[in-house]
Amino acid sequence: MESSLICETPLCPAALKRGDAWSMDVLELVRVIAETHLATVALCHCVTSGLQVAVKMYHKERLTGKMEKQVEREIMLHSGLTHPNITSLYAAFQDAEGIYLVLESAAGDVHRLLGTQGGYLPELAAQQQGILHRDIKPENLLLTTDGELRLCDFGLALDLACETPRSCVGTLDYMPPEMAEVCLARDAKQTEETSGASYGLPADVWAVGVLACELLIGASPFEGDTKEETYAKILAGNVRLPSHLSGEAQDFIQKVRHTCHA
Repeated sequence: MESSLICETPLCPAALKRGDAWSMDVLELVRVIAETHLATVALCHCVTSGLQVAVKMYHKERLTGKMEKQVEREIMLHSGLTHPNITSLYAAFQDAEGIYLVLESAAGDVHRLLGTQGGYLPELAAQQQGILHRDIKPENLLLTTDGELRLCDFGLALDLACETPRSCVGTLDYMPPEMAEVCLARDAKQTEETSGASYGLPADVWAVGVLACELLIGASPFEGDTKEETYAKILAGNVRLPSHLSGEAQDFIQKVRHTCHA
């Protein structure tokens, strides 16, 4: 099937570089890692280099024009990010069936690690460039074989130098109060989107605080039995921390909360 190159980044290993010759013909499926209605993420083996990569495929027939613009934005933002704790984007290409992001592979993610550790991590083990991620959660924190963290999935990310975030997106348990208010306004209007008050980088800081609680305690501090109850807990912003947490951990979480409410 004929394909065309979208980009090949400087982070792409020399043995993997293919330029205009990128296609699924050189990528053998090892196993599917995750699947949603819009995209499939799979571990693949490159037959020309022998390297393993993760491939995120967006199914074109399921994408609206607006969604295609979001994928274009994801590729543009991710291709410009270079950091030891961000999953590397090696290349992106497309054919008649899909848009493909070729990514650094990982051994697992924090969500699965929590499942093997009784729901939380020992405290010692749990210890950007104007980009707002908007979906920081355990599933989007990958682990290399050496146990290093890699942030992945920039499908909801925004460049704050170019755009003002006003949409209700992401995962409810990790949303800051200002984003929860946007979601409540959307739900009240019974529409998919709404133009609410803007928010910024503190939204990611808040998510990191929630993540710290989940890693150290084993549960989100705002999880409720219903969506409405979770919204109410987020808007109240009260966090009760168990006494077994160290002073440093409690201080970090409380500072995150106060910084985001400031």
